Amino acid sequence: MFNRKARSWEGKHAQLAETYETTQPKRPVQQLGERDHSTEVLAQPIQAHQLSYHSTGWAYTDLALEIIDKFTRGHADWIQRAFSYLLFGGFAAIVQLIFFYIMYYRVSLPVDQPWHYVIAFALANEVANLANFFSNDLITFRYLPGHTRPWFVRCARFHMTCVAGTLLQLVISFSLYLLMIPALLAQAGAILIVTAFNFSFHHVFTYRRVMPHGKS
Repeated sequence: MFNRKARSWEGKHAQLAETYETTQPKRPVQQLGERDHSTEVLAQPIQAHQLSYHSTGWAYTDLALEIIDKFTRGHADWIQRAFSYLLFGGFAAIVQLIFFYIMYYRVSLPVDQPWHYVIAFALANEVANLANFFSNDLITFRYLPGHTRPWFVRCARFHMTCVAGTLLQLVISFSLYLLMIPALLAQAGAILIVTAFNFSFHHVFTYRRVMPHGKS
């Protein structure tokens, strides 16, 4: 009697199991060497937004940079460098104008007036270049790949860029001077134009990524 009831129970249990299997969707058999993609999405870590700028340590400034970074889609570093470059460049420009004013208007030289202008321009420009390099190399461009070069190499490349900018500035300012524009205004106008040129050229040459096999 007991064995008969047990067999009857086993039959009903097998019938229920078969009914469940036929009503549930079957998962395809995973072949050997085949990856299970069903859990891959859960296994992959969620990557945080990669910031392009570097923290300044000032809460409101970093918040502004974060907003700019999202708005420009990861180009806040250019805004940060441009602001820093203009800040230090503005200081260097003031130094240059003061030095130029002293050399041209207050210092007498035994040369003709055009040569007096050129000498004052050259001395004032070199003082401004040194002020620009020390500040921008230390802060503005320190995170660019080319900053890994030795200090004297960076200084030489910075000056090469500045020489190109100086020649352009000399042509512009001296041309304005020959057009009877006051010397100080001619110098100031040339500085504005060359500032944009130098900022761009420092990225593509001065602090360009160090190439392999010693190429620079």
